[in-house]
Amino acid sequence: MLHLKNIKTALFVSFLTFGSLLSAQQAESSTYSQKASFSEEMLLVLPEAEHLPYAYEIDITGIGFKNAEVARSFFGGVSDNLVQFEANEEGTQVIMRLQYQNLGQKIWTREDWNEYLAKKQDRFNDYRRRMNE
Repeated sequence: MLHLKNIKTALFVSFLTFGSLLSAQQAESSTYSQKASFSEEMLLVLPEAEHLPYAYEIDITGIGFKNAEVARSFFGGVSDNLVQFEANEEGTQVIMRLQYQNLGQKIWTREDWNEYLAKKQDRFNDYRRRMNE
């Protein structure tokens, strides 16, 4: 009887482990694969999608930073409590993470995020200009 109980427990734990791994893989692939881009005027717009992912990959090669260090400093300086940016070592790509947990009880749509990012456009432009002087 004890042996049967151990087998049931082992099967249950295996099922939970497999389910967790599958869920994590699906969540990562569906919530971390969106791409976004800056316009020439430094407007950042989230693309149309079925869902809002946790993060966006952004190619920043067209922005024209002096070097990778300036790019990393720029994105560190424009991060805030709702949007975190992290530039790669080469200064060619940024990961933008939306900080949903800092919205409190609010639920933002894609339009809400785009409106928020549009308000940051002037700051992005000004800070880019100063960083590249």
